[in-house]
Amino acid sequence: MSLLFLCRLPRVGSSVSRLVLCLGAFLTLFPASGAKANPGDIYLYLYSSTLSYANSSAFGHAFTCMAYHLNSGIKEECFGFYPKTTSALLIGGPGVADNEGLAKRPNRFNPGELTGEIGVKLSGDMRHKFFVLLDDWNSKNYSLTDSNCIDFVDAVAAILLLARPPRSAAQTPTSYLTALKNRNP
Repeated sequence: MSLLFLCRLPRVGSSVSRLVLCLGAFLTLFPASGAKANPGDIYLYLYSSTLSYANSSAFGHAFTCMAYHLNSGIKEECFGFYPKTTSALLIGGPGVADNEGLAKRPNRFNPGELTGEIGVKLSGDMRHKFFVLLDDWNSKNYSLTDSNCIDFVDAVAAILLLARPPRSAAQTPTSYLTALKNRNP
């Protein structure tokens, strides 16, 4: 039965009930795009950004956000891996897996800043492994070539059971996340 046919049925009640019937048919035939999360669902998103940890565009940045879907909306906690000091950026040194909003810049989501995104609904086991990983990465050294924000996001992708692309020292956060998305359509 077509939507046009339903909306042209003879009047069997008020015009409001007919409108509701037509609207209901329309929404059934054309649901909203994408799966909707339910309250209580938790998703982990991996992002790449044009901005680095110091808000410059020299290297870009890769980070994660855990999104708690609540009845009142979505609450997010975002984490990235950084050198503890700015001098460690190029020479290496102690690293820290830190909260993006508290540690660096509260608003990472300006138009054009994000260059990639992939998200996975978390199981309880994945969520536990993620927090263990955060703790483990707080004891790692930061190195721009082999222990950086991309390596952190790559380790999170392993927890999410995603097919991961090969890593290279010359890879940017955007090229890594693009390759990760291509391997996980």
